[in-house]
Amino acid sequence: MSIFTLNNTTSSTDIVHHIVGDIVVQSSGAFDGAVVSFEYSNEEGMPFHILDDFSMTKSDEKLMAIANSSNFRLIVTGAAATTDIKISILRRSL
Repeated sequence: MSIFTLNNTTSSTDIVHHIVGDIVVQSSGAFDGAVVSFEYSNEEGMPFHILDDFSMTKSDEKLMAIANSSNFRLIVTGAAATTDIKISILRRSL
């Protein structure tokens, strides 16, 4: 499990290298108008792309099926001074 905090000074998680299997993304905390998005890259060194059908605007949990051997990160936009979002990334048991 990886845990990150996003706010108005930390706008993205570290890059996570995904090996295999589905993941669960959990969010909680004070969003205050912020939006969490999911960016991925299928190859090392390639640009990240925003996953269009993923966004979090409140405490939530989403199951993600993403390509094996890919990289991803979560980003926050529209964060206010009071935004404080905890992101947990769990690998789903196979």
